[in-house]
Amino acid sequence: MGRWFSFRPWSLAVLAAVALVSGAGLSASASESVPRLARSSMPAACGDDGQRCFEQFALPDGSQFPVYRNMPLSGNPTVTHAVVVVHGILRNSKTYFAAMMQAATKDHADADTIVVAPWFQTSQDKPGPNAPYWVDQPPRRADAPGWLQGDGAVRPAGLSSFAVVDDLLDTLADPQRFPNLRSITVAGHSAGGQFVQRYAVFGAASGRLPRVAINYVAANASSYVYFDPTRPVGDGTRFEVPTSAGCPGYDTYKYGLAGRTGYVAALSPQQALAQYLSRRVTIVNGADDTFDNGDEDTTCPAVAQGQHRAARGASYLTYIQGLHPTAQHDRIVVPDVGHSQSDIFNSPLVAPVLFGH
Repeated sequence: MGRWFSFRPWSLAVLAAVALVSGAGLSASASESVPRLARSSMPAACGDDGQRCFEQFALPDGSQFPVYRNMPLSGNPTVTHAVVVVHGILRNSKTYFAAMMQAATKDHADADTIVVAPWFQTSQDKPGPNAPYWVDQPPRRADAPGWLQGDGAVRPAGLSSFAVVDDLLDTLADPQRFPNLRSITVAGHSAGGQFVQRYAVFGAASGRLPRVAINYVAANASSYVYFDPTRPVGDGTRFEVPTSAGCPGYDTYKYGLAGRTGYVAALSPQQALAQYLSRRVTIVNGADDTFDNGDEDTTCPAVAQGQHRAARGASYLTYIQGLHPTAQHDRIVVPDVGHSQSDIFNSPLVAPVLFGH
């Protein structure tokens, strides 16, 4: 069983009292809120540039996918928990790795937790000759393809970013490599939060890893996948079908289930909903993530889900609970935090769903 089962009664009590909002993850951008915590620095064991924690993860087709990790993916018998942390729109996996390692150390979870930060590159990152890469994805294009919604890579052609995480989870759950690993958290912030929420809907790995409990944490996402044409109205707790003529594409993937292709088209709408409801998902919002920091999705399909990230997270949990009141889905609101992945990951309210103690 997953090790976070032990803290669920405590977390429900906290959730009744607080709400959460997550940060943008823009480590060097003027649009990012400056976190109150010191900027996350790379663990000393990784070297100042992080190269000692950098690894080329071999995919089944022979591609070399870059990741940062605190322990080699070849295996370690002391590991009992794993965190896969997905970067934001700037693809700054090194910054996200450092922030999650800071949180793991603060929570005294670093000794038995492997942290893995995948790097979904685009042509702007000058990927090596054997490295996968995706098209660059503008943050304000509702129809833009890219890694954050599971689309196929430019190279190797058609490789879904979700399939990469499937391979990472398969590797972490391999008893020959990590014989004592019992639980995995897949977490992301901002664009990474969008990735994680959609991966929780469509990801295939969880269903074939029965010995490992998998938990999904989607923080400060700009939008979510809805399973029917309704969207929140009024105070965000009622749902009606909007006039599509005024908002074309509002129910097309990545916002709804229409128009799916590739990896995410493998499941029927009914299968996708059933799979999502069966999974343990936590939405995290910073209470102050209520304005556009420069990379919020402000397109009509996103605004149809709520005026800002915090409102969208609140309405989406209400929507899911309306579909299935007993689903293992929660929401955490972190007071006095905006769009900062460091402040979200290091919050004591969020630590239990990240590290599961």
